[in-house]
Amino acid sequence: MNKLLKGLGAKHRFRDPIYGYIFLTEAEREIIDTPLFQRLRRVHQLALTKYVYPTAEHSRFVHSLGVVQSATDMFLGIHDHVLTNIIPDGEFFHLLKLLRFAALLHDIGHMPFSHAAESEWLGGLKHEDFSQFIIRKYPPISNILDQSDAINIVSSLLSKTFKPQHRILNEVISGQLDADRADYLLRDSYCCGVKYGEFDFVRYVQIFGANGNRKEFALTVEERDIYMVEAFLMARYHYNLQVPFHRTRSGFDICLRQFLAGIDDYKDFFDVEDGKLVKVDFDRFEFLDDYSLFERFKIESRNGNLWAKRLLRADHLRVVLDTTDQRPADVDLFKSFRLALRKNSNFVENVNCFVQNSKIEVTKIKTILDQDDDNCDVPKSGTIWVNGLDGNTRDIREHSWLFKQLTEEPMRVLRVFVTPDKLTEAKKILGEIRKRGAGNE
Repeated sequence: MNKLLKGLGAKHRFRDPIYGYIFLTEAEREIIDTPLFQRLRRVHQLALTKYVYPTAEHSRFVHSLGVVQSATDMFLGIHDHVLTNIIPDGEFFHLLKLLRFAALLHDIGHMPFSHAAESEWLGGLKHEDFSQFIIRKYPPISNILDQSDAINIVSSLLSKTFKPQHRILNEVISGQLDADRADYLLRDSYCCGVKYGEFDFVRYVQIFGANGNRKEFALTVEERDIYMVEAFLMARYHYNLQVPFHRTRSGFDICLRQFLAGIDDYKDFFDVEDGKLVKVDFDRFEFLDDYSLFERFKIESRNGNLWAKRLLRADHLRVVLDTTDQRPADVDLFKSFRLALRKNSNFVENVNCFVQNSKIEVTKIKTILDQDDDNCDVPKSGTIWVNGLDGNTRDIREHSWLFKQLTEEPMRVLRVFVTPDKLTEAKKILGEIRKRGAGNE
């Protein structure tokens, strides 16, 4: 164990296939023993991806522990490279403690099956908004954080309301190259049994520096380490295409949204007013998880709900067209096929045929550069900043063609799904369009 981690008092350890051990402090252990955190054991990290990769059974619980370790390793690397001569150990321990609390709690507000339920139940809010609400309003957790004067800071780190002196912590938790992604790429790849998200984590956590001063630090990398950043980017690119955006998984996501749209029972768990979460029934939310929804699938399946039957793997949607927007001819084919189905009275969109038009984002980099001054002491947010060999700090897109390409021209997946009874007819229509040429209808 790193001596700085020992100084933090991380005396509890948990076995983990990614890091060997994950170390937690007594306060962190108390948090994970609260009912709402234990609930995360019953929320799958990858929702229904287990219907594609059968071993993808891991939970938000273990991912949250993993982010604590990956964030710690990143921050210790920054300390060794930059902060050791700038920030006293006492102040560093305080920042590390805040970072680890935020890492532990970043997913505490996730709905069952992750993102699919958010739009149905939270009125446009995201799980990050709910996580902040829990941190501030759920006594078993807020009381622990209050003892460390950490409630407001930890909550702010999960949003964009953090103070400048805490910017470096936010970028480690929720930045361009954050600890959240680092853990889920490695963990999801391991649990799915695939190689798509793998990268050299040991080397990765050593590439980070920080430009700035005691009032504000920005996460940076050195020009010589760009190859490692590109490897991380490509790992996420391939992972996105083959795991969360796998076409069969996407089909089950559609089924889940259709099912949830017809069930109103869970919306009264949450009170949303003027775009803000104002009240949560924590006693009921404690038991709102993947397991309870699976029980609901069983009940509704017995009552004849076709979406519930599909979610129990009795059947699933069929992909008729699966392409991307990388070639104009494929885009024309997608548009022509969708139009043909709309003109056919046997097909009703969002009833027996469904369209996926999803952007595959692999970075959070803003399209427009924020930085005008090469020699600015504290780089602005919005991209990855590279300390060049010439002594200037520049946007990574000026150093890396890969980042420039994938930021300015992200890929979109274009798919058409139909219910099984419509598969033969849909294939026939698609075949006719291919034969005469898309765009000639």
